[in-house]
Amino acid sequence: MNLVLLAVSALFSFVVPLALALWLRSARASSRVEWGAVCLALVVYLTFVLVDGTAWATFGLAARGPLVFVVALLASHGLVRLRSLPTFRRPDGRAWAVFLTSAVLLALTVPGLPSVVQRHHFEGASVALAFPLRDGRYAIVNGGGNKVVNPHAAVPAQRYALDITKLGRHDMSSSSLASSDVTRYAIYGDAVHAPCNGTVLFRRDDLVDLVPPAMDPGNAAGNHVAVRCDTDAAGPVTVLVAHLAQGSVAVHAGEPVYEGQLLGHAGNSGNTTEPHLHLQAIRGEAHDVDAFTTGEPVAMLFDGRFLARNDVMTVNDPKPL
Repeated sequence: MNLVLLAVSALFSFVVPLALALWLRSARASSRVEWGAVCLALVVYLTFVLVDGTAWATFGLAARGPLVFVVALLASHGLVRLRSLPTFRRPDGRAWAVFLTSAVLLALTVPGLPSVVQRHHFEGASVALAFPLRDGRYAIVNGGGNKVVNPHAAVPAQRYALDITKLGRHDMSSSSLASSDVTRYAIYGDAVHAPCNGTVLFRRDDLVDLVPPAMDPGNAAGNHVAVRCDTDAAGPVTVLVAHLAQGSVAVHAGEPVYEGQLLGHAGNSGNTTEPHLHLQAIRGEAHDVDAFTTGEPVAMLFDGRFLARNDVMTVNDPKPL
C-alpha cells in the first residue's frame, strides 16, 4: 500500500470516527435530536468500517479493539450533558451542517450494510479445500460473496476469490507501514501448499518479485500454479494460487500432487501492491490462466468456513482468534 492510500485509509479508519466521538464529548449539540443524529451516524459508520475496512491488516487487526474503546469512552462523556438539553431546537446554520454531515455518512454506509451482514453468503457450488498456508495467523484482505467486501466480485469468474496476508507482530501484515522491502511483509517467503489432491495443469515462476507498490497488470496472476482437484463435490474444479515468488514453484505441469504438498512460496509477482496470496477456484478444467477471468466461480470452504474480508485463519498456532 502506497503512502497516499495509507493516508486515506487512516483518515476513514481512525480520524473520522475519532472526530465524531470528540464532537459528542464536547457537548456542542443544541438538542438531544442533534446529538442523537451524530451518535447514530457514528455507530453505523464505525460498524461498517470495522467489518469492511480494507486496511486493518496493515494497521493491525488488534487496533480495532482500542479504537472502539476510545470512541465509546469519548462519546459517553457527552451523555452527561444530554439531560440539560431540550429534546429538539430549531436548527441554526451550525446545526444544519451537523445534520448534513450525519446524513452524508449514513447515506454512504447504510446501503452497504446488508452486503456486509451477508458477506459470508454464497450461491451455487462449493468445494472443501485445505488452507494452503501453515504456521501462523492469516487475514483475508479481500473475500466474500459480494462487491462491497470483495472487489474481485466485479469479475464474475473471480466472485469468490481471496486475497490472503499473514499477520505478524501486533497483528500487522508488515513490520513497517508502506514498506518497499518485501521481506518486511510477514507472508513473504511462506510455504504455499496444495489445497487438494489433484494434478498440476500449468504453472509459471519466471516473473520477478516487484518492489511495493509497483504492479504488473500485464501478468496479473504473477507466478502461479493451477491444480485440478480430485473432488466430486462440484464436479471438476481447478484452483489457482497466485503471486508466488520468482523461482519458487516446486511442481510441474502434469505432475500429480497431494493435499499439503509444497507448491511454492508466497511472493510479490503480478498485479499486486504488496506480498499476499491470491486463491481462486473455477468449475471445470482450466487450460490457461485466462480461464480464471471467464470461468464459472466455485466457493471455497476451509474447515467448513466461507471466508470474507477481515476473517482470520489460525493454522498450527495456539493463539486464539
